[in-house]
Amino acid sequence: MEEFWVFASYTVLPVTGFVVTLFLWNLWLAPTRLVLDNMPSINTSGANHPNVDRGVAVKRGLVDFGAPNFAAWRNEEYTVLDAAFLWAEETPNSIDMLIGDAEGRYKMLKSAIHRGELKLYIPLTDGTFKQTTEMRSDALLKAQELRVFSEKHGERPRFLFGGRD
Repeated sequence: MEEFWVFASYTVLPVTGFVVTLFLWNLWLAPTRLVLDNMPSINTSGANHPNVDRGVAVKRGLVDFGAPNFAAWRNEEYTVLDAAFLWAEETPNSIDMLIGDAEGRYKMLKSAIHRGELKLYIPLTDGTFKQTTEMRSDALLKAQELRVFSEKHGERPRFLFGGRD
């Protein structure tokens, strides 16, 4: 019986420990592997691919989602989030995807709203707007006020002034 425990302690237990460790390691790396395995199939139309974390892909420089179609996004009102993405020349997405320049633009717009440089409006059911100071997902910025604000700060974002579409 003693020989069995010597054999087990020097062979079976270390091998079992190694196999369990290898299994746990692969379990830990699986989500990253899923993302990286799907990278070659992603293009600008795959921005919402279910297995890809857009933020990780862009931060790593693995994919370029391309500039938005500014003509299609030309409006008279924008949500703060959409304006931030478009100002950074990125296609609007969810708040979870705010990285880099878009994140900086979002903070800039929020700061301008809090200082009173920009006004927020809530659309009412009768087609009119009500001014608000509350940051809400349905609150809008007027394009004309964004143009004045951007020119005041020496900028001319493409989504507001046109340009290379």
